[in-house]
Amino acid sequence: MSPWLQRVLYLLVLALVGTGLLGLRSDWQLANNPALLPPEWSASNRMLHGIAAYGLLVVAGMVAAVHVLPRWRQQRQLKSGLALALVLVLLALTGLALYYAASERLRELSDWVHLLAGLALPLVLAVHVAQARRKQEA
Repeated sequence: MSPWLQRVLYLLVLALVGTGLLGLRSDWQLANNPALLPPEWSASNRMLHGIAAYGLLVVAGMVAAVHVLPRWRQQRQLKSGLALALVLVLLALTGLALYYAASERLRELSDWVHLLAGLALPLVLAVHVAQARRKQEA
């Protein structure tokens, strides 16, 4: 994968994790004091999170074409690559469910799965990259 595509991917993941954690903070504040109004930055933060998510979907498509398919054929990094793909698919599906779900139960389940997958994303990506670098050095 080209260095610029890697940098864009890492920047988007960082933006998503950062805005996701800020959103969690805002939600936590409101849950602990329902009389509070959402912080002024909360709506802008959610908008940035959504924009970064769309960006990651575009970049993930590019990565699938130039990185995933060739490595799949070479049988390289299959387990960590599949784990990373699963986390990304979960994030995309639960993100849509958070936005469009009519059922409160589905929305609550999606919220928890989205949170856990979002926290897992940087870890799974780091493992995938570390394993690939270790194999390159060997």
